[in-house]
Amino acid sequence: MKRAFLFIGGEGPIGDTLPEFPTSSDMVIAADSGIDLAVAYGVSVDYAVGDFDSIKNKSLLDTLEDGHVIIYDRDKDMTDTEIAVSHARNLGCDELIVIGGGGGRVDHLLALFALFDRDWTPKRWYASFGSVFLIEKENSFSLPVGTTVSCFPVGKQACSPWSRGLKWELDTLFWQRGSFGISNEVKESCFQIGVHSGRMIFIIPVDE
Repeated sequence: MKRAFLFIGGEGPIGDTLPEFPTSSDMVIAADSGIDLAVAYGVSVDYAVGDFDSIKNKSLLDTLEDGHVIIYDRDKDMTDTEIAVSHARNLGCDELIVIGGGGGRVDHLLALFALFDRDWTPKRWYASFGSVFLIEKENSFSLPVGTTVSCFPVGKQACSPWSRGLKWELDTLFWQRGSFGISNEVKESCFQIGVHSGRMIFIIPVDE
């Protein structure tokens, strides 16, 4: 399995370290000012893509290998993040992890969430507002009891979720688009969440 870490514009996870750090076998792709974010976390970038209208330090592009900076016109039909996702797929990556995208414009935020409705979608997304996990089968988590969590169905198919260890279990639910389960709580520190059919995103927001 070949992973791609996509660093995008906007605020990354709170703190000096990442929940997941790229290894030497992972591909790191920066979308526009995502290269600023990657460098701030001490991550070396393999490719940079986008129109670079929001990058703070353009000299960072000079540190990449020839042909590894792909510049697009500002008037385009895709966001810089979409371009990075497409580039990762073209490079043969089969797992996407997105870093950044917190704060900023609400339309940019909604565009990022819309990526989870697609057939080829990020598996995890870490930003200043919290963490987002794509649930396609079953995932196990370890969090303090009382942690607030939320779930939203994604994709074209209706979602039949289940859980073991939440305050309000999900087993009796059947979610169409527009449904959601917000402000649930962790009841057992080690818990499981999954789907019988469909997909959903599991969100662990940062406490205000």
